[in-house]
Amino acid sequence: MIVESSKTARRIQQLVPSHIFVIGTDGFIWKPVYDEKKKTLGKRADPDKLNLRKEIKQQAALASEIIISTDNDPAGDFIAWSLAKYLPGKPLKRSFLQTISKTGVQRLLQNKVEINENKLLHKLENRFLIQQYWKKYIPRHSMKEAGAIALTSHQAFTAFRSKNGTLFKTNQPLACSPDKWLTLRISPDKTEYVIAPPLSTFDVVPEIYRELRLSTYAEAQELLNQLFHKTYPDSHEGLISYPRTAAGGYYQDSWQQLQDQWVHFKPLGSFKPNFMQSILKNDEAHESIHPYDIRVTPHMVSKRVQKPFSQIYKIIYDETIRAISQPKKARSVYSLGKQLFYTNQRITESTTEVLPVYTIPKWGQQLCETGVLRPSGFGAWVDESVVKGLITINDGYISPKNLSNTDKQTSKRYKNLLESLRAVSDQPELSDETLREIFAS
Repeated sequence: MIVESSKTARRIQQLVPSHIFVIGTDGFIWKPVYDEKKKTLGKRADPDKLNLRKEIKQQAALASEIIISTDNDPAGDFIAWSLAKYLPGKPLKRSFLQTISKTGVQRLLQNKVEINENKLLHKLENRFLIQQYWKKYIPRHSMKEAGAIALTSHQAFTAFRSKNGTLFKTNQPLACSPDKWLTLRISPDKTEYVIAPPLSTFDVVPEIYRELRLSTYAEAQELLNQLFHKTYPDSHEGLISYPRTAAGGYYQDSWQQLQDQWVHFKPLGSFKPNFMQSILKNDEAHESIHPYDIRVTPHMVSKRVQKPFSQIYKIIYDETIRAISQPKKARSVYSLGKQLFYTNQRITESTTEVLPVYTIPKWGQQLCETGVLRPSGFGAWVDESVVKGLITINDGYISPKNLSNTDKQTSKRYKNLLESLRAVSDQPELSDETLREIFAS
């Protein structure tokens, strides 16, 4: 079994049967080399990892099967593809690690699939080809920068803030201008429920940043990644599931596992009902972040795991309990036409004015949906965006900018362009003609 981190490899080695040997690459073993003229991807060996490549070759010669468990991102895809090129004719499979636990490893072994080397190659080459065209046609901004700019155009919002700072939310997105105040009317006869979604990386990193009062979001994400490798001393099992994910749900068997744990200390009726559960298909690489065992409470962890990791565990634990609980009624409900807005604060004013706001999690999720950001780079990109002046963050919210007409046109163009590129990025034979048409439109 080959994973990206030697630290992860050592932990998994303790959990797998003795006939499985686990190796960590610690990043690239070969560096990607893209020929822009031929539009082909190659690899160049890292001279510092010669001994590692020899060890992989020796272990592969003894193996009846090779499982590559790298991240589901461009870097992980390249490592998997480069290993497939290095080990031709070997029975290569790929799978993804959810938790550093016996259950997580069993799931990894059960869900392995054949590696499609050509599909990986097309996906990677398309990425490089799109970047090549982007630099040619859009030299002013990178794709990430364009993604951030695109989000300043008309969007569908789910979060709104009143003049006194009260946060309102909607369960159905509302398309509106980011700089227009909306007048809401109280609707005491209406009922709305506060539905807490399962956690993605985009949800957890800002909470860690805020709760621990850190100086950068990258630091918050690094601490989250480190928590993934921590174990609860009494069980020697991992504390949380995989921490780099955009998912907004759990696998069916994870929901069942959480419910089985829930009934040990709460009544079954208070668990989120089946029809409200966000269930992922098993072929999704990663599910939402959650504690491996909710019977291991934050109080128990605080006595056995040092700060700040026990604090981060509490953030994930508390939010997960909300996500899997029966939703509660909102304290105040307002409306704009048929659209309902709710808040957990008790408000009695007949009307209130609100302005659409981006929460940091929503901003990250939308950038991910445009294809320009992966969960693994979220924290660093938030920091970089602030430094570059692409965004401003006030009280945990990203304030939409007031744009000139020219800027608004650019924003809309970037939005349409990124959506078109996203639609063709996985095509088996992405052509120059297709990209020229997209960039010229």
